[in-house]
Amino acid sequence: LNCSYGTEATSMALGEGMSLSIPAVVTSFGGNPYMVENGVNGYLVPIKDSHAMAEAILRIMEDRGLAKKLGEGARRMFEERFTAEAMTRKLERIYDAEAERIGKK
Repeated sequence: LNCSYGTEATSMALGEGMSLSIPAVVTSFGGNPYMVENGVNGYLVPIKDSHAMAEAILRIMEDRGLAKKLGEGARRMFEERFTAEAMTRKLERIYDAEAERIGKK
């Protein structure tokens, strides 16, 4: 769960939870929308909407099949986007594109 609404960029705890196949319920603030795809690995709720947050939490808690599906989505997304290897590949692509842009490659 991440209820941020004004100070957080990307949550390390959110990534750690994803690595453990834990679905997320987060506000649509900061880096959360980059890490959570609504209905794929958790739910995005509006900022400062405690009712929507509670509904999303209960939806996952009351439906084991949904929790499993979202947890699998969380682990898959972590592996594709947020492992050290995946992040390194992204950074290398950025460096390669910049080197090509300035004519160094």
